Amino acid sequence: MSIRTATLNGVATIEIARPEKKNALTGAMYKAMADALDAAREDRAIRAVLITGQPGIFTSGNDIEDFV
Repeated sequence: MSIRTATLNGVATIEIARPEKKNALTGAMYKAMADALDAAREDRAIRAVLITGQPGIFTSGNDIEDFV
């Protein structure tokens, strides 16, 4: 899985971590991101969610090979 999550001081961070593919998203990554967002919504201590990518690139979009 190439989605990392962390929580610090009321901020949930969801990081797209697949630099070898320029953070291209797969179906499994979409599921992991949705699960992380659901968890943040349910946690009353979370006041903000930050979605970020690896340095230099947020995401190149969908990994076409995964959706073919």
